[in-house]
Parts: sequence; structure tokens; C-alpha cells
Amino acid sequence: MGRRAGQGMVRMSQVGAANKGFSYPIILVLVAVLAIGAGLTNKVASTLVRQAGEAELIFRATSICNAIKSYYVSVTPNIYPNSLQDLLKDPRFPDRKHLRKIYPDPFAKTDQDTSTHWQLLLNSRGQIYGVTSKVERPALRASEFPPCVELEEEGKQYNQWRFVFRPVTGSADI
Repeated sequence: MGRRAGQGMVRMSQVGAANKGFSYPIILVLVAVLAIGAGLTNKVASTLVRQAGEAELIFRATSICNAIKSYYVSVTPNIYPNSLQDLLKDPRFPDRKHLRKIYPDPFAKTDQDTSTHWQLLLNSRGQIYGVTSKVERPALRASEFPPCVELEEEGKQYNQWRFVFRPVTGSADI
């Protein structure tokens, strides 16, 4: 039962020849699957970032809106602020703040002054009764807004979300 010389070598080379080139298509399929997965992950991550930005926009603009309300109701006769700076330091009272800081629009370019991030909504006297974003980007959110939000044209863009304070009663000049 002797083995011929070189017989084992032939079989090994035959096995290697049958598998030659088999790894390359598998790697190509694997790379394609990973690329598709990365693309889907990127889209999901992008949506999550935009949703977080929208939540931050609502928080910041609602804070400004609540500060306008606080300014308005703090003294009779009721008046709206003349600038966002009046919310930081009420000129009618030496130690009163209605807003801790002027929050920038989270979607605005960061190289701008924070007071210019917002489009101010002014009444006929030039007083601020609300703010809106200047950013003309499509919005994800279409419902479940806080009470101070008024939507223009169904609110499909961020600059169509108007954060306003309107008194329930009285003759407010808006």
C-alpha cells in the first residue's frame, strides 16, 4: 500500500484550482452590502440630527416667546419689547430678566450675531410680539406644536413656523 510520490501534491493543487477566484465575488458582495448599510445608517442619522435640531428650534423660540409674554404682562399698560435685548435686561426694572440669553437659531449659520438669527415679528409700533427662523429649509415636523406656534402655508419650512405671543384678552396692537 505504497503511495506514489507526488500524489498528495496533485490533490492539493486540484483543490486550490477549484477555489481560485471564489473569494473575490464574495468580497465584492460583502462590500456592496456594507455600502448599502452605511447609506441607510447615514440617512437615519441625518434624520435624527434634523429632528434634534427641530426640537432645539422649538425650545429656543418658545423660550423667547415666553419671555415676550413675561415682559408684556409684567406691567400695565401692557407693552411688547422694542428689542430682544429688552428681554435680557428690562429697561423698566433694573434687576429683571425675562430671558437668560438670546438663544441662536440652531439652523442658522454660526458666524452671525445671535440677535440677527431670528426674523422679528413686529406690531405697528415696531415692538416684538414673536420670532421666526430665517432658514428656508424643509421641515420634518408637521404637527404637535406648542400653543405659541402659528404656521404659515402649513409650516412646511422652518421660516414658516411663527412663535408669537398674543394676549387672550384686551386690545393688543399686533
